[in-house]
Amino acid sequence: MVATIMSTVVYSLTSEPGKTRSIACRLSASKGGGLIVRFAFPEVLLPHISHVELTGDDGYIITIGALFSQAATVDFLSNIVSQEYLTWGAQGKKPYVGYELKKDTWEMT
Repeated sequence: MVATIMSTVVYSLTSEPGKTRSIACRLSASKGGGLIVRFAFPEVLLPHISHVELTGDDGYIITIGALFSQAATVDFLSNIVSQEYLTWGAQGKKPYVGYELKKDTWEMT
């Protein structure tokens, strides 16, 4: 049986009031599904930033560690996504025009 999501709270850094950079999302599930928390960072960072405060869009302030402790299910940004970002940047895969453009120009002359 799949749990139905009853409510959602999105958290951003307390140290950046007014910013909309989402760091975590807490989903409350029905039927005893408990809290589902999705973090927008890789799991390896959790011990290093567990003391950082987040403010929910409901105004509630909580640390990353406490939010993690409350969760029945936790999901982190995957290492694959992190690696793709490091490889390709925020804009995703783009065609490389440097060498190919020069090569095509050379071949046409």
